[in-house]
Amino acid sequence: MSTRRIADSVGIAEGTVFRVFPTKEDLLREAVDSYLDPSSFIAEIDAIDPGLPLAEKVHQVLTISLQAATRVRVYMMAMKRNRSQQPPSGDQTSPPPFAPGGLPSPHHAFGAQATALHEAIQRVLAPNADEFQVELPTAAAYIMTTGMASFMLTPTAAAIPADTFVHLTLRALTKDRKAQ
Repeated sequence: MSTRRIADSVGIAEGTVFRVFPTKEDLLREAVDSYLDPSSFIAEIDAIDPGLPLAEKVHQVLTISLQAATRVRVYMMAMKRNRSQQPPSGDQTSPPPFAPGGLPSPHHAFGAQATALHEAIQRVLAPNADEFQVELPTAAAYIMTTGMASFMLTPTAAAIPADTFVHLTLRALTKDRKAQ
C-alpha cells in the first residue's frame, strides 16, 4: 500500500505522514506496535473487582486473554495474507517484505508485554492466592496461557460450554479441586 493511499484513507496529506514518520517502515512499525499494545487489556484486568469470587475473576481474565489472543491472530492472518500476495523471492531465508531487514527484533517488546499481562493477572488474583495449590506467579501464568491458547479452539469453541475453561482451570489450580 502506498503512503499516498494510507494518507488518503485517514484524510490527511501525504506530507503530514512523512513529518511524523520518516519512512513507510516507521509508519508500519508504529501501526503494528499500536495494534498489538496490550495496555487496554491490562487496564481491563486491573479494573476487575478484587472482591469478586475467584471463579468470576478467572472467567473475566480468560475472556480478556481470549480477546487479546484473537487480536494477535487477526494480525497474524493479515501478515500471512500480505506475505502470500508478495511475489516469491529467490532467497527464502530473507525477511518477509512486511518486516524489512534492519528493524529491531520484536521479541524484546513481546516479552515486556507478556510480563505486563502476567503481572496484571497476578494483581487481580492476589487476594485469592491462598486458594491456589501453586504459587501465585504459576497460577497467573497458567491462566494467561490457557486464555491465550484457547483462541486456537475458537472455531470449535461454540460447541464448548462457556464456563468449561474456567472450570478446568480452577480444577487444575485450586486446593479444593472437587468443589470447582
